[in-house]
Amino acid sequence: MSAANDDSMWNAEAVCHFMGDISRRHFLERIACKPGFPTPFVLSRKVKLWYPSEIREWVKRNRINQAA
Repeated sequence: MSAANDDSMWNAEAVCHFMGDISRRHFLERIACKPGFPTPFVLSRKVKLWYPSEIREWVKRNRINQAA
């Protein structure tokens, strides 16, 4: 998922796709609720949006480096 500019926002499905096609449920229950994860813009109870730049930065900061 690529954004033309940082003015666009991603829904949960777009964030899941960016994170390697993880499940929406896993994202919402195990990742989005972590302390330090970017706060979403809440449109309604079911619709939350995130800025792609904040998601990319969080992933960079929280990437797990695995030894080969």
